[in-house]
Amino acid sequence: MFEKDDIMKKLENHLIFSKSLGVDGERMEEEGIDFREYNLKNYILTEGIFYNCNFSKMNLEEQDFYKTILEYSDFSESNLQNAYFVKSETNNAIFDNANLIGANFSKSDLLEASFINSKLNNVKLIFTTLIRTNFTNSNLVNVDISDSYIEETIFTNAILTGMKNLNQAFVHSINIGTIEKPIILKEKKAKEWLKNRV
Repeated sequence: MFEKDDIMKKLENHLIFSKSLGVDGERMEEEGIDFREYNLKNYILTEGIFYNCNFSKMNLEEQDFYKTILEYSDFSESNLQNAYFVKSETNNAIFDNANLIGANFSKSDLLEASFINSKLNNVKLIFTTLIRTNFTNSNLVNVDISDSYIEETIFTNAILTGMKNLNQAFVHSINIGTIEKPIILKEKKAKEWLKNRV
């Protein structure tokens, strides 16, 4: 009970920190916390540090993760529709089987993040770093990837219909195989493969 009360107090202090632009309150910095028993609907998590935390199977619709560090955290099977991840650090985070329709990951880092079987319709990946990011079996209809950097990103069996601004993306390479058995296409061939599926 003490731990739950302590987390609630930290959430309140972080809310004050966010609303005061860092003048009051205290930035929340947590590692390994299971947030599934907390209702985060009325809390702002911007600029927090949540390393290896569990946010799976939660309703986080329209949650604001602006400039939040979320490395190695688990968001699998969560509702993240219209969530705001701009300038977040989500390297190695797990978003498998999540609803991310309309989410904004612009200017965020998604190094080795996993989006297997996820709904990513109308997501913004503008100026986003996508290095070995896994989109296997995901729905990327109408996603905007303008000025994003793509390297060994996995698009196996992903739906790419209506992908926007592919010509403005920096496509170094893509993986049309798996992590264990990669099939790497580079630059021109990679872009042609993507264009044929848009």
